[in-house]
Amino acid sequence: MGALLGAAALVVLPLLVWEDYLRSIYGSTIFAGAEGQATRPGVALAYTVGTIWGQIGARGLLSSAGVSACIVLPLLVQGAYLVSRPRVQAPWWRVAIGYAVLMLVLDRVLWDPATAAMTRVMLPMTVGFNVLLLRETGPKSFWAWFLGWNLHLVPGVWVL
Repeated sequence: MGALLGAAALVVLPLLVWEDYLRSIYGSTIFAGAEGQATRPGVALAYTVGTIWGQIGARGLLSSAGVSACIVLPLLVQGAYLVSRPRVQAPWWRVAIGYAVLMLVLDRVLWDPATAAMTRVMLPMTVGFNVLLLRETGPKSFWAWFLGWNLHLVPGVWVL
């Protein structure tokens, strides 16, 4: 029973640290208006991807829509990596997959590329993805996932 409680604490601890970090930034308003932050699984994600895709079709890839795609696509790449390579024994995979599931139920407001809120909310998934990617053995596989993940750097260059 002690080992089970210890394992549960190891799973919950990173989430608690992250919530404490968010509380330190947003104070007592961290849960204010929480009713608008979750939705049915996949609805907000599908809306955001559909909107970006439509904007790219209308304005082209080298527009603000392309920058938005570079913010959203790496999160989808990370989620796809975690789902396609389950490593249940790896602690970072267990932390990251929880955030990949969370990604599916978050509201459109958080998915809005203009605020880039998803990059902050999904930071634990990104850390877990990076730790797991370091263990990738095939160079082709590593570089494909690495390039897909690093598309988020394009908006940074754009801003500079």
